[in-house]
Amino acid sequence: MMPTHARNLLQTVCLFSLVFALFISVPLWTNKIYYGDDFFRLYNGDGTIWLSNGRPLTTLLHYLLAFNTTLIDISPIPLLAGLTALSFSAALFVCRLQSGLPPAGIILLSLGVLANPFLSQPMLYIWDSFSILLAISLAMLAAMYYPRSLWRDMVYSAGLLLSMLMLYQIAINLYLACVVIVGYRLICLRLPLLRFLLIKAVTLGLVVLLYKFFIAPALINDNYSLTQSEFVPSLSLFITALPDTLVNFYALIQAAFPGWRMSFVWLPGLVAVLAVLYQTVEILRDRTRTQRIPAALFYLFAPVLIVLSIPGVSIFLKVPLFAPRVMASFSAYTLFCMLVIFSVTPPRLRLAVGAGWGIVLLYSVVSLTTVFNTLNRDQQYLSSVMWMIKADVARVKATQEVKNISFIGTLVIVPDTAHARNNFPLVTEIRPAISKYTYPYFLMERSTGLKAIRADASIVYFRPEKYVSKSCDYTLYMVNSTAVVNFNTLCQPN
Repeated sequence: MMPTHARNLLQTVCLFSLVFALFISVPLWTNKIYYGDDFFRLYNGDGTIWLSNGRPLTTLLHYLLAFNTTLIDISPIPLLAGLTALSFSAALFVCRLQSGLPPAGIILLSLGVLANPFLSQPMLYIWDSFSILLAISLAMLAAMYYPRSLWRDMVYSAGLLLSMLMLYQIAINLYLACVVIVGYRLICLRLPLLRFLLIKAVTLGLVVLLYKFFIAPALINDNYSLTQSEFVPSLSLFITALPDTLVNFYALIQAAFPGWRMSFVWLPGLVAVLAVLYQTVEILRDRTRTQRIPAALFYLFAPVLIVLSIPGVSIFLKVPLFAPRVMASFSAYTLFCMLVIFSVTPPRLRLAVGAGWGIVLLYSVVSLTTVFNTLNRDQQYLSSVMWMIKADVARVKATQEVKNISFIGTLVIVPDTAHARNNFPLVTEIRPAISKYTYPYFLMERSTGLKAIRADASIVYFRPEKYVSKSCDYTLYMVNSTAVVNFNTLCQPN
């Protein structure tokens, strides 16, 4: 039974976290953004599509939410449900760390988990947002310390981990990072570290074996998932590919924190490393501490483990995915730095340190808001262009037969979002709402009744003598019975 003061603290932190999560996501649940695969799923309507990705619980979740096996647009319910789960898990996780901070400090820790610029991508999906955010939530809960019973700890962790893998596998990176954070706090509290690490390692190994050899083979059958889950076949290839993999993940971090704003990442990390070195020396000097050497070694390598958790298991994959949605463990990096820095900060200086962290979190909020607003504006622009294309096609249909439609190039980025993309490159790293994959589905939405076909060489290299429409957005001309929309116009801005 949780003590009254602990329960009250958890409720307060959870409330602040939820309000914060709702605040940073206002542009999403007040506007309609169809992102990435949402276009395909919107028109395909197959609610079992995630089974072939090895994510059966995602299919079950949407069945429970929509009361239907057919995918229907019920946004923003999945997003709000996911943010609620994430807010509760973040609040519970930081409260269970027993950091010794006042309530305001614990609230700040929880907000640090939520204010992760890389969470913008999973939040954009109208269906996947719930499953990805819930998987992240379960990763934190699975990493917590359950001291009452060894078997209860293993059962709780195993159930949460297995559910996490059946929702979104890459959330395992955050689990690994959270285990390191809990281990760090156990050393501070003089609680048994090795027992905790052994339980978490054994549980993770058993769950991964169960999923890898029994669940995944029975479900995964699409080429994309099979390719993305292949491991590097040899040690020599792993060593060769590792530098490029790390550089690509570092480039993602630079996209979220460009220029001088990268100091929001490396400065807290540098201070945290110095603090860890100081604490390691203090542990080695403490002759009364049991397991002194293992504790000091874990302390010393904790920052390295936290940093490596950002790419996580992706470094072992043959074809790693470099996308913001796999960077959930960046939240753990922020949380770890905050914990370590606060732990060595005198109480009289904690207010100043908290204010500094407030600036970092404010930047993350601005980054998230910029991403959401930019993609929303891009989609509005795309929608208006699609209406114009529909009108042009209808005019052609009045005089000749039109069977197909094909697209060349990519629609120019809406001019009034150029500054946002230049100052926040993360917007570009997140696959934009305007892409060659979205056009066929937008045309279907606009009911042209035409089959979208890929532009082959005969279409790409065709030079029209007559245009149906010509503007800075696109040119439209006919190649036999195919309407060709060419976005490679001469008046695109440099």
